[in-house]
Amino acid sequence: MSTRSIGSDHGGVEEPAWERDATARGVLRYRRSGRTWLLAGVLLMVVACIIAVRAEDRSEELARTGRHTSGVVTAVRHGGRLSEGSINVRFQAASILYEERINLNSDSPIYRVGQQVEVIYDPSNPSNVRTTAEENDSALGIFVFCVAFVASFVALPVGFTVVRRARRWRRMLRKSPWSKVSATYKELPAGRTIQPILRLGRGPDAAVGTVTSSLRGRLKSLRPVAELYIVGDLAGPAVVAPSPIGPFFEFRRSRRKRKQRRWEAAFGAQQHR
Repeated sequence: MSTRSIGSDHGGVEEPAWERDATARGVLRYRRSGRTWLLAGVLLMVVACIIAVRAEDRSEELARTGRHTSGVVTAVRHGGRLSEGSINVRFQAASILYEERINLNSDSPIYRVGQQVEVIYDPSNPSNVRTTAEENDSALGIFVFCVAFVASFVALPVGFTVVRRARRWRRMLRKSPWSKVSATYKELPAGRTIQPILRLGRGPDAAVGTVTSSLRGRLKSLRPVAELYIVGDLAGPAVVAPSPIGPFFEFRRSRRKRKQRRWEAAFGAQQHR
């Protein structure tokens, strides 16, 4: 595959790509974004843990210090995608009749209207209520916990991948200068998302592979390109970018022959091996 080396600004002597300030700043900026994802993932995990611990403490405190009385189920609501459902319970406290909602969980038994339940309430605030079987966790608290917990398991892998990738790019960029190569970018449908693929070079020596990106929005910078800057061996991972300042991507061939042939067929020709 034919590439054109890009000389430095000092007499045309080729220098490692990392020696270009713009390149180094771009990779370091990418690494900082990974660290931000990691920090966000840790914070979200902490928030989820705090919500879970506080809900457990509140429920246990009420079970330990609350007043017990008999109640009756007046309504049953079945759960959906974001809720396990709830029941309405009517009970008497200090000669006053109350009716409060009790949120259910995945382990809750099946309730029916008219069923007797043992209610535990706070004498100073009877709306703070649970039963001996149901902790009555806040629906909002459960929702926030679920969002924070799931989001942390998205942010942490993304951050780890970005930081590790930036470290690998820095090693590659310190060894070789930038070169230029002709490029063609395509997007193949892959279920609900897309598979970005690149052809680098032309003719029988062209290389076809995918580009890795943690965020789909970054791929838009590849769509109009006819040439890319490149560092690395196309038989393995290579760093590619529309310009020396980024955004940077990693070019890889597939280890699966069937998938590799499908990518090559998308450009209308099989590649020589």
